[in-house]
Amino acid sequence: MITGSNGFCGQWLSKRLREIDGLQIIGTGRQKESVDGNLLDDYVPADLISLEETTRLVRQTRPDLVFHLAGGRSRSAKVMQQSNVDATQYLLTAIADHCGEAKTLLVGSAAEYGHVSESKLPIRETQVCRPVGDYAQTKYRATQLGLEFANRGLHVTVARPFNIVGAGMPTGLFLSDVLARLNQSLLEDAEPSLRVGNLTPRRDFIGVEDVVDAYVRLLQEPTSGEIYNICSGQAVSMRHVLELLLEYAPCPVRLIADPELARMSGTSVSYGCLEKAAQAIDFQPTHTLTDAIGDAWKHCFEGQPQ
Repeated sequence: MITGSNGFCGQWLSKRLREIDGLQIIGTGRQKESVDGNLLDDYVPADLISLEETTRLVRQTRPDLVFHLAGGRSRSAKVMQQSNVDATQYLLTAIADHCGEAKTLLVGSAAEYGHVSESKLPIRETQVCRPVGDYAQTKYRATQLGLEFANRGLHVTVARPFNIVGAGMPTGLFLSDVLARLNQSLLEDAEPSLRVGNLTPRRDFIGVEDVVDAYVRLLQEPTSGEIYNICSGQAVSMRHVLELLLEYAPCPVRLIADPELARMSGTSVSYGCLEKAAQAIDFQPTHTLTDAIGDAWKHCFEGQPQ
């Protein structure tokens, strides 16, 4: 079962699981219908912020493997508490009560680490978390819930992906927001332009195909109660990412410095260590950042199916 199966990573995960023989793939989400039923064997709508609906969902499906991708960002602290923390608690409680042998993967976030000084890079799973903001804090609390349930005997593994890139990225991310602004300018302006902030910060970007492959492999391992970074292990500047993206533009694009975007740039450099995942599941990214950005461009501008 995949929670949040209609989302960005949910659809890519469904595609990855479809490659494995003998699986019955069940998706779930708040929407009444699946956005791509061809990848699923069944879809059961459920709102995980409701204990009653979550219990009904788990009792009805009784999954062997659970990929908990549902959750998200919001301007409302209350909504994020419900979506990221309450929903996780309800789901794990229902799994413990109705299919206690199931293996569950919780998808956290590298944002849980908060600011990490350059002297402590790359970020390892043992790094003390100091999450900043409602999103990071609620994802961290969800992780702690997962570890608590693992200590009680439930099989729970936590994945902490860094900056995921690929076709269908949601809004609110650096690259997806750049694509949206660029798309509008290319459609409306004779001389396209793009507002940008500080492009010197360096981040760890990882292709979505590598991410979902890691999710699948993590649930094939017998170990429970562990956290794994899913990352490239490299820091790439925002400027380089933008340059890779603009190589696909049909004409020159003028860059305009935007002080408001620059103010939001945050930490100067951040990247993870993939050693633990490499040892556990032989994880090593195989899709380049260039390919992932190309997929994102085609999805946004050409509407090509991935």
